[in-house]
Amino acid sequence: MSKHKGKLKSISFYWKLLATYTAIVMMAIIALGTYSYQSSMKTLEEHTRSSLSGSLELMKENIMYTIMELNKIADQIYLDETIQRAFLREFDAEQSYYFYHEYLIPKFESTLKMSTDFLWITLYANNQTIYEKYYSEEKKSLTTGKGYELRKAKEGGELWYNQLNYMPVKRYWLEVEEDKDNGALSLIMPLINFNSITPIGWLRVNIKKKDVFRALDSQKLGVMSNLFIVDNETKKVVYSNDRESIPEKVSDEEYLIVEQLINNDEWSLIAFIPKIELEKNTGKIRKATLLACAITFFVIMFISFALTKMLTKRINKISRSMNAFKEGSFHKRINFKSNDEFAVIAQSFNEMAQTIERLIYEVYMSDISKKEAELQMLQNQINPHFLYNTLSTISRLAKLGELDQMHQMVLGLSKFYRLVMNTGVMIIPLELELQQVQAYLDIQRTKYGDALKIVYDIKCDTSRILTLKLLLQPFLENALIHAWHHESLYIYVRCWSSSDRVYIEIEDNGCGIEPDKVKKLNENPESVGYGIRNVTERIRLYYGPDYGVRISSQLGEGTFIHIEIPLEMKED
Repeated sequence: MSKHKGKLKSISFYWKLLATYTAIVMMAIIALGTYSYQSSMKTLEEHTRSSLSGSLELMKENIMYTIMELNKIADQIYLDETIQRAFLREFDAEQSYYFYHEYLIPKFESTLKMSTDFLWITLYANNQTIYEKYYSEEKKSLTTGKGYELRKAKEGGELWYNQLNYMPVKRYWLEVEEDKDNGALSLIMPLINFNSITPIGWLRVNIKKKDVFRALDSQKLGVMSNLFIVDNETKKVVYSNDRESIPEKVSDEEYLIVEQLINNDEWSLIAFIPKIELEKNTGKIRKATLLACAITFFVIMFISFALTKMLTKRINKISRSMNAFKEGSFHKRINFKSNDEFAVIAQSFNEMAQTIERLIYEVYMSDISKKEAELQMLQNQINPHFLYNTLSTISRLAKLGELDQMHQMVLGLSKFYRLVMNTGVMIIPLELELQQVQAYLDIQRTKYGDALKIVYDIKCDTSRILTLKLLLQPFLENALIHAWHHESLYIYVRCWSSSDRVYIEIEDNGCGIEPDKVKKLNENPESVGYGIRNVTERIRLYYGPDYGVRISSQLGEGTFIHIEIPLEMKED
């Protein structure tokens, strides 16, 4: 991976820019071509859908005309008041026979003559005194002619009319009895006594499905198209002249689906047209789209070559001037006769060249100031007063013959200055800083004895955490010089770390600091003691203004020093 990245970095800006133009142009043309092609396909699909909707609307109107004619035929019986009155009265055998032959037969025959299709009309009467006339299945056939029957309605849950609800003017289109085997449908209407709205029987008009839906012709929609009449309540196919069931796993990607509601929204007329049929007409659209994209690509690429050459010519001039500037030719200048962005870059380059010496000088002086601050810190730590007092203590111990104590103090002084002066390195492990603190405090304990109590609480890996040298000793020295208040002095040194910071605290139980002075120490350390100012400046110099020292104190109770620096780990 890194090898490929190196090769990419070595490619000139000319080829990178040209490659970028090429990629952008190709993406734009592909997107535009895809959009154009899809839009054309969508337009074609919408046009096809509109045309299909028109064809389906015409089929729907023809089917509805057939249904309306059947309803008119049914109404001849359904609305006949004589039949209604007859179904409500009590007949003897002679009266019933007479009513059937003298009135119903002529009524049936005149009604059947209203249709050219083969129909069977059946009346089911709740009146059990009515004359009954029906035919065997062999004689009753919709393929050979028309017919009519008069039956007594019987009780029993298995009979289809006992499973329907009596609803005035409700019309059912169902497959009952032999309809499914004969490919027929029955228009069923409840006969109601319109005076009392009570059921008196059922009317059934039986007709072949192909006669009801003769207007369906899938060939008008396409060779592979299918048409279905679907019951909206049961979702079952009522009729299809192509296949018995809807294609499985139907999706909009494979089929163009057009739907029309018919028969008072009871049925749906659904057309399935495979999109493969539509794609036969998309070849010309695809070729035209590809040709337009190809021409557009070559024209834009020609413009891209010219534009790339013009831009990289100026960039190369800027690059050569920058390389000369890097080699020390600060007199190099760029002149463009234009007011565009390249002229702005050239002007900025020229201004940079004019001010570079001043910037170098300022950086150089800043580095000198930094070194001087470090030097002042070192000079402050090599405190002659501390050294003289220590040597004086060693002298007294020698006169008193306290050779062991004198030996310990000399070792502590040696260790202290060895740690302070080690090779001039300013960034050291926190472990060494704490050792320097311990060496300093050990010297002081030799001087003060048991009156000086030191407690360490270290909760991090000090061997791997890096810090500035001599951050803590100035605060400890201040505590010993200024904080001693009681017969003994307790000093607590704590250290711990978080995910991104290191926290160091020094606490004593000394006399404390006045509030005004604490405020000055926190807000303006330059106005007070040199040691605190030295530490604060060094922390800000190395780590930035987000880190530093915070001091809090209570008179008569002690002083609390809190130091924060970033967490930097030593490499293994």
